[in-house]
Amino acid sequence: MNFFDIKKGKWISYAIFIVFWVFLSSQNVSAQDSKSEKVTISVKNQTLEKTFKEISSQTDVKFFYNEAIAKSEKTVSLKFQDAKLNTVLDEIKKQTGLYFTRENNTISVSERKDANPSVQPGKGIPKTIKGVVVDDIGEPVIGASVVVQGTTNGTMTDVDGAYTIDVPEGATLVISYVGFISQNITVGKDTVIDIQLSENAQTLDEVVVVGYGVQKKVNLTGAISTLDAKVLENRPITNSTQALQGVQGIYVNQPGGQPGKDGATIRIRGQGTLNNNDPLILVNGIEFPLDAINPNDIESISVLKDAASSAIYGSRAANGVVLVTTKSGKKAGGFTVEYNNYFGVQRATYLPKMVYDPIVFMEQRNIAQKNEGKLVTDYAPEMIEEYKKGMLTDPYTYPRNNWMDIMYKDAFIMEHNLRFSGGDDKYTYSLSLGFNDQDGVLRGTDASKYTMAFNATAKVNSRFTIGSSINMNYNIFNEPAAGIPNLVEMTYKAQAFHPTYMEDGRYANTFIRTPGHNVYRHPLALADEGENKTKKQQILVNLSAEYKLPLNMTYKLNVGLNKFDYLNSIFIPDVYHYQVKTEDKLRIDFGGKPRMAKKIDENNLNATVFNTLGWEQKFNDIHNVKALLGASYESFYDSNFNAQREGFLGNALTELDAGSNNPVVGGTSKKSILMSMFGRVNYDLKDRYL
Repeated sequence: MNFFDIKKGKWISYAIFIVFWVFLSSQNVSAQDSKSEKVTISVKNQTLEKTFKEISSQTDVKFFYNEAIAKSEKTVSLKFQDAKLNTVLDEIKKQTGLYFTRENNTISVSERKDANPSVQPGKGIPKTIKGVVVDDIGEPVIGASVVVQGTTNGTMTDVDGAYTIDVPEGATLVISYVGFISQNITVGKDTVIDIQLSENAQTLDEVVVVGYGVQKKVNLTGAISTLDAKVLENRPITNSTQALQGVQGIYVNQPGGQPGKDGATIRIRGQGTLNNNDPLILVNGIEFPLDAINPNDIESISVLKDAASSAIYGSRAANGVVLVTTKSGKKAGGFTVEYNNYFGVQRATYLPKMVYDPIVFMEQRNIAQKNEGKLVTDYAPEMIEEYKKGMLTDPYTYPRNNWMDIMYKDAFIMEHNLRFSGGDDKYTYSLSLGFNDQDGVLRGTDASKYTMAFNATAKVNSRFTIGSSINMNYNIFNEPAAGIPNLVEMTYKAQAFHPTYMEDGRYANTFIRTPGHNVYRHPLALADEGENKTKKQQILVNLSAEYKLPLNMTYKLNVGLNKFDYLNSIFIPDVYHYQVKTEDKLRIDFGGKPRMAKKIDENNLNATVFNTLGWEQKFNDIHNVKALLGASYESFYDSNFNAQREGFLGNALTELDAGSNNPVVGGTSKKSILMSMFGRVNYDLKDRYL
């Protein structure tokens, strides 16, 4: 439960700024005591601007000069040890012909003795500007930022809203504070500039999704990061988990780019347990995987990062909470059709450089073995000579293959999204369809994704509103039957003299022994033969109702059904390759597995019902109180089944019933129920003190 939290109380502000200014004052005193008029400098052919900055860093003086001097090609060569400042300036004058005029701690630089530098905006002689920053009703704005535009020169207002800053005439001051419209003021002859900031109504009224409701952004007491649809519009991401990359305070890591398995790991509070560290994901208030939502269907994402913001979800929020709101129709928006797409090409960013000349490989391997003190090498000189001649006449028997080019390729990707939406004061609707097709950069990998999202609300009368939403995701992806780790390993082990095909199209086997790879496991066969297909289907159905009761109370009911189906079909075939000289055949090893078929089936069904009663009241136009009381019921049913069989007569029939021996069957199921009660109270005074 969230209770009162004082955010902008003046007593706290007084204490903070007193400590802040005492710290700054001590730093300034220390700086004044430590600096002197002695200069140590050793430079050769250095520009004037760099030289002036180096002198300024050792003394209390500041140099002011026009743009022509700043961009001058003149250079100086200096070598002084604990020299007086005037001595250094005299040497610069001798080398450049420049003149220096000093006023207190400001040195003006000019090209004529009787001239002042032609001052550019922001580069004139500085003067002290003072003033007070207040809001619309005349109260001081504490901690407002006052910065010279285009520089790092700036300060903050104190507990009375006052500020003091040294600014060149003609410079522009930028005054800003959270929740207010920034102002730009050009410095003229006045030395006192008072500023009145106006509240940014759009920022103050902006709301974000929080647990079981929404709140004004200005009234938040917890750590919450938000992301809206505008940020996602031009990001060609294939998985919604990638959308959180770059959000402050969230660790997002995408471990791989395999089509269908390109989800990112999300960590909000780091690694807090040896078990599951994933945050709680809620889509329209119902637990649902983020990767099952089309990024194009997301209206906003709120990330509850600390205990204050996520406590209402109990222990399941220990790793943080991600709240996703999907798009809906707009009131009085009329009928709208939207279509967007993108096409692209993917490429492996880095591949290791391998030796693709078989002669070079064999010769260098022999040299390495001789350096180890071995008397017998792997490749006889006669075989190397034979291979040299054979490469000229028979590329099938004596190949020169680049296996990185064979197994990795530029991969095409495309996505299409179509949306129909509309509405008026009484109802809104939105229907979207999405299709994503992605080839993998590694041979034997690809994925296709189909999505559908429907959202509708209807205002029955002034008190009663109902709504419904459906989100569907159907994903199919293929990968090598022996698995990607096995295929990548064999690709990296394959040498340039390992053949691809016989002249008649059969898989070819090498006649050359390979150290550490005595059995050639043909990468092309591992990628192209057999089956490893996964089908995933996820559906979220959500029904909601809201009724406004007397005394500013609102009752909300939300019922959700989350269905997940998963089917993985694997078939390991018998495939042979033939020795290029003798045509002896040998079965290709698929990770040590015999010819077999395997099915893995998972089914989950989760139901959610939660009720909330909210109350909101404003007293004397300054006191705002909001209270929420709720109860939820959630049931979870998970089941899985797997079976495999061997003894197939060929590679054409891949169903389990076609096998004749060694059946293996397993499966289990479980059911759990979670019932909760929760509440929250919020109070704010004048939208400032929370």
